[in-house]
Amino acid sequence: MRPKNQWQRELVKIDESLPGITETQEKWAFKNCMPHQAIIYKNGRTVCLDCSEEFYNSTICPKCKIKLEVLTTKQRVFYSSTYLTFVSTWRGYQIIRHCIIYGYHKVGIKSQLSCREVSRVYFDKYGNYGIVGCYNQNTWSGDKWLGKIELRNPNSIRAHDFVGKYVYPRIRVLPIIKRNGYYGEIQGLTYYEIFESLLTDTRAETLIKAGQIDFFKAGCRYRTKARIIKHWSSIKICIRNNYKIRKVDDYLDYLDLLEFFNKDLYNAKYVCPLNLKKEHNKYVEKKRKWNLKRKIKDMKKQLRKDQREYYKKRKQFFDLEFTDGDIVVKPIKSVKQVMELGDMMNHCIYQNEYYKQDNSLLLYAKIKNIATETIEFDLERQKVVQSRGYDNDPTKYNRKIVRLVNKHKQEILKLNI
Repeated sequence: MRPKNQWQRELVKIDESLPGITETQEKWAFKNCMPHQAIIYKNGRTVCLDCSEEFYNSTICPKCKIKLEVLTTKQRVFYSSTYLTFVSTWRGYQIIRHCIIYGYHKVGIKSQLSCREVSRVYFDKYGNYGIVGCYNQNTWSGDKWLGKIELRNPNSIRAHDFVGKYVYPRIRVLPIIKRNGYYGEIQGLTYYEIFESLLTDTRAETLIKAGQIDFFKAGCRYRTKARIIKHWSSIKICIRNNYKIRKVDDYLDYLDLLEFFNKDLYNAKYVCPLNLKKEHNKYVEKKRKWNLKRKIKDMKKQLRKDQREYYKKRKQFFDLEFTDGDIVVKPIKSVKQVMELGDMMNHCIYQNEYYKQDNSLLLYAKIKNIATETIEFDLERQKVVQSRGYDNDPTKYNRKIVRLVNKHKQEILKLNI
């Protein structure tokens, strides 16, 4: 990528003057990052894969003076690779450098090791960053670094934002980063996330200096950062009261609940509870009850609306009644009655909103004054399409009920105006 502005052009010049990985750094990497292994044979003869030295009955190579991992295998060729991260400075820039250490090990041959730098992330003192590195291609078999090291689009930062398995112990950071609270590696965060937060967000500086590390880590996540900004005044009260937060997401949920119930978010009594879990659960239960109450209210409102519509469409059928002496069939006269019959018979006449269908006339059959089946009569097809009892199963009276309704279908159709 060609530099597009003065800052990127300056970054390219700075990168061209950057020294390579030193021989001392490579030696440390080969010694501390690569596996040190040996092959042992049945007769006890052991071969070091680092230097090819042969010895007996020992796990320490007499030539390398290194303790070895002893392998009992017929394999003779081994490949190894790992990532190594360097954190350093150069001419007023903070740099995060990533290298891949490769190893080729074969029995009888001294191991061949190499170090390839693949990524550099630069920060200036204002938090501006640039990427100089290889092109990263993510495949099913892992990451591949292609091409030469050159300026890359800043939007590709996610491919370059990681911490290698190993970090070179000699770490240098800009004075402004130290001033802003940096004290070393923070578990769960990359160096990019740490430096970007400390250089661009004064809240991050406040949190790390106050020892609110869990809040600082949460602030490095985009979604949580917005919630921290929203509740920043309450969080400052925690800092003043030396109130440490461990479960940040739960605490932010708790603040959202306090805000919902119009509690004072500037009062330490609410903001710094003695038992966060207990208070959190109390307001969760309170919110659940509030939601249930609102849902019931909305259901009642919808029920009244549905009832008005149902009455307009079916009022002409409400005086119908058929009987053969044992069975009495009547229309269902309200949406509430639809719901009650559905609950009583454990089927879906209400949930599936049959009362809203234009061509469905809903009836129910009673035997000995007990509701036995609900019936759907299709006004367009002019017949009973279903008649169901408890659990959607037909009762022993099902055929009689269907015959009784079909027998009086002309009375029904006369009222279908």
